[in-house]
Amino acid sequence: MGVRLGNGNWGVKANKLLAYNDASGVFFNKEFDFTRATTATRVNKSGLIESVATNVPRIDFTDDTKGYLLLEPAATNLITHSENLEISSASGTSRQNNATTTASSLPSPDGGTNAFTFIYDGTHNASVKKVTAASADQVITFSVFIKKTSETNFSGDTKCQIGIFNNVVSVQTTPLGNALNAATIGEWVRYSVTATVDSDGGNVIPNLRCDEAASFDVFGWQLEANSFATSYIPTSGSTVTRNAETCDSSGAAQDFNSTEGVLYCEIEALEDSTTGREIQISDGSANNRVSIFLGGASNRIRTQVQIGGSEAFNKFTTTYDVKNFNKIAVRYKASNYAFYINGALIGQSLTQTSIFSANTLNQLNLVRIAVGNRFYGKIREVRAYTTGLTDAELIALTT
Repeated sequence: MGVRLGNGNWGVKANKLLAYNDASGVFFNKEFDFTRATTATRVNKSGLIESVATNVPRIDFTDDTKGYLLLEPAATNLITHSENLEISSASGTSRQNNATTTASSLPSPDGGTNAFTFIYDGTHNASVKKVTAASADQVITFSVFIKKTSETNFSGDTKCQIGIFNNVVSVQTTPLGNALNAATIGEWVRYSVTATVDSDGGNVIPNLRCDEAASFDVFGWQLEANSFATSYIPTSGSTVTRNAETCDSSGAAQDFNSTEGVLYCEIEALEDSTTGREIQISDGSANNRVSIFLGGASNRIRTQVQIGGSEAFNKFTTTYDVKNFNKIAVRYKASNYAFYINGALIGQSLTQTSIFSANTLNQLNLVRIAVGNRFYGKIREVRAYTTGLTDAELIALTT
């Protein structure tokens, strides 16, 4: 094997993500160049949200004991006081009817005591809300962490919900009643709802509403111009932006075999999108590459081999949910190309005789070089094999 990344074996430092040579099992000379010009958050091994320094890669352990590399596009939390739910103009928080909030003494998702308890006596429809400016026709997502602190018995989904009011258009809501009824007491869960701002733009109002008596803890309000919720961005008086992340170029020609090999990854998308997101071995151009990428159509997973600018192998499927982790492998070898996902053969070519010249491939990238299609998502593992594994080995690898 040549370059390997992840599988619970992570090495990070400022501006670098360390891959390793599997033959030695140590990190050396296999660095990805990494940038993110702001701090960001991750979930650590203890299950707590913590801040990661500028230009340091994030290994996230949300529901994952081995961790995964988290790569996200830029996002801005438009809510200026994400953790302050005190009813006041200073916090930007207001209420309707008999809703009240009080500082909680229980641990929040970051391990502090900075959550608030939402309390409603059930006499009228009640809500806690924040007013936030947004652009016309913008897609926005509101997310919030909620912890059930005692048993709930909401009679229907509409009895508790998060939503976004948008001027005169109807409220966009995500029912929470049944979800909270089924939730584990003492466990923080992040809920989100996505809506499109109307053509007038202006103010939108993310809110938490209940129609029945309730009491539970709330933390981390976030409103962002994305179609999905990204990692938590804390704010305390102004909007805050987390910059996009780049992670490029590991390895050298001696780490790859251009005449035969396998590119393997275990990845999960942040959303089901037509936008391209790519992992590849290449010569630093778009003309010679072995690629695995997501996008182009809903739930599409595709592999492509370009040799001298000509397509040698191109297969795709839309059978798998890209928002789950999938194990994907492509073998490149003259008269023996193959594409596997989760133990199943997706496509092959036993007649294509073209293959790269020796020493053509010289780098592993998490983007399509010279084109774009930067990979944003979750990466448990990437491997570049220097031999074309057998079908039986590929089935075992991807199962």
